[in-house]
Amino acid sequence: LGIVDFDKIDISNIHRQPLFSPNLVGEMKAMVAAVKLQEINPFIKVKAHNLRLDAKNGETVIKDYDLILDCTDNMQTKFLVHDLCFKLRKPLISASVYKEEGQIRTFKPGSDEGCLRCYSKATPDDALLGNCNDFGVLGATTQILGSIQASEAIHFLNEGTNATLGKTLFMNLKTLTQIQIKNTKHAECSVCQGNVEIKISELEVGI
Repeated sequence: LGIVDFDKIDISNIHRQPLFSPNLVGEMKAMVAAVKLQEINPFIKVKAHNLRLDAKNGETVIKDYDLILDCTDNMQTKFLVHDLCFKLRKPLISASVYKEEGQIRTFKPGSDEGCLRCYSKATPDDALLGNCNDFGVLGATTQILGSIQASEAIHFLNEGTNATLGKTLFMNLKTLTQIQIKNTKHAECSVCQGNVEIKISELEVGI
């Protein structure tokens, strides 16, 4: 199990990131998470990648893993991880939250379920969408979506498929409603066809 994060624990993280506690504020997230998970399950191997994932180091980090879980909170990083997975032919399970809503989708390069670039060739601007820092998010929301994402990962590793490969799950935890929308592939999508270009940018990208 590999954990990628360059950031330090902040008091604002505590309510939605249960591996951390107030006495650990200021410590490196990846290092603390690795230690905590090793304590919970001493029979697994955990590696902390204490770095800022970007287009230069992303392939080196991702290539050693069988399945990638995207738990990031910004579109630039989500699309970078997505593109790296399609370039390296790695399955990806992506989870996103917004206030009391969330969605989960599994991507499998080479399948007929499409990719993010089928819907948006350009990476969306986070400034137009907002994030948890701007609008807030309940800790319960992230933990429910994270638990479903983990369950989907176990199913995929065991069976090679899961419920969110063919359909994206959308949940509203305020109204306790959910829907599933079929994933579709754009016939002319270059990323689905295996032509993935990872653009090197001077902008720093966090995960």
